[in-house]
Amino acid sequence: MKYIVETTEEGFIETLETGGKTLQKRWKGNGGSAQCRDMDFADQLESLGIIDEDILNRIYDTLDENYIGMDLKKRSTAAWKPGCAWLKHLKKPGS
Repeated sequence: MKYIVETTEEGFIETLETGGKTLQKRWKGNGGSAQCRDMDFADQLESLGIIDEDILNRIYDTLDENYIGMDLKKRSTAAWKPGCAWLKHLKKPGS
């Protein structure tokens, strides 16, 4: 899993790469105000067929609920460690 925040002239882009998929949330705005018209990462994963509520809740709590990026305190929990059971649900295409 890879999480990237990239600044642009119009705002910033959050990218989540996982299981061979690339999901994005594009934000537009300046100063302290920005708007995103893309679905939350948890909703994007659900639309790809991930239905495990634990996975979706962890993605929402760690990435979607926090403005401009992930909550690194939550990321340090055991559920986010490499090889954790829920990551096995996010398989690469064709596997």
